[in-house]
Amino acid sequence: MGQAQPRLTAPKSTPGRETRKSDKVEDVRHISKPPDADGHVSKPLSADAEPAPKPTSKAELEDFLDDLLG
Repeated sequence: MGQAQPRLTAPKSTPGRETRKSDKVEDVRHISKPPDADGHVSKPLSADAEPAPKPTSKAELEDFLDDLLG
C-alpha cells in the first residue's frame, strides 16, 4: 500500500500547479486593465500623430512600405 501513496501525490501535485497558473492568469488580467485605461488616452494621441506623417499619394505609400520591408 506504500505505492498507492506516491501515486496519489502525483495527481495532487498537478492540480496544485494548475491552480497557480489560474492565479497568474488573473494577475495578467489585472495588469491588462490599467493599460486599457491608458490605451484610451493614448489612442487619440496616436490618431492625431498618424495623419501628419501619413503619405498622401499611392506611390509614396508604396515607397514607404518598400522602405519598411527593406
